[in-house]
Amino acid sequence: MIASLVEVKTLIQESGTTKDSLITLLLPMLSNEIFEYCNNWFENTDIYLTDTFVFADTGNTITADFSEFYAVPGDLIHIKGSNYNDGVHKIETITSTVITITSDTEIKDETVENDYDVYMYKMEVPNDLKLILAKMVKFHIDLQASGASGVSSESIGSYSVSYVTDSGSTASAYPGYVTNALRKYTQVKCT
Repeated sequence: MIASLVEVKTLIQESGTTKDSLITLLLPMLSNEIFEYCNNWFENTDIYLTDTFVFADTGNTITADFSEFYAVPGDLIHIKGSNYNDGVHKIETITSTVITITSDTEIKDETVENDYDVYMYKMEVPNDLKLILAKMVKFHIDLQASGASGVSSESIGSYSVSYVTDSGSTASAYPGYVTNALRKYTQVKCT
């Protein structure tokens, strides 16, 4: 979602097509992981909409008054407050009344009246996150290729094994160059 298959393959210098399915599967998951880790959805707070929304799984569309929602095909939107359609979606087409979402995310049937607190924000994701996302994809490809099982060390005499521990966050498993690059985008979480 932050970057396309072609962009990521170019950044990690992957020329074949054998890993396309894996990369395509990873892109939305890792993009959301970045947003969650940073606690930042890069919302443009000047371009948002709260209205009556009609979400339809047939056609993957959202109907509302978009006449003053300044977005174009390819832009990302963040929906929050709905029952079934929260999350990040990419615009395939937009008119003054209908947004069609790309097929990499799924819209579920739902009608939300404007007296509910459902918001749609246009997102403005920094371009350098494409490189960070590509590094995360490369990390997963390399991890899969190595057949890593979470074992950090193993010895044979008086058999001993140590496992990589994860402090509850997948991000803690990434190399420091990935998490360090994300730090500048991290927002404080208030609970």
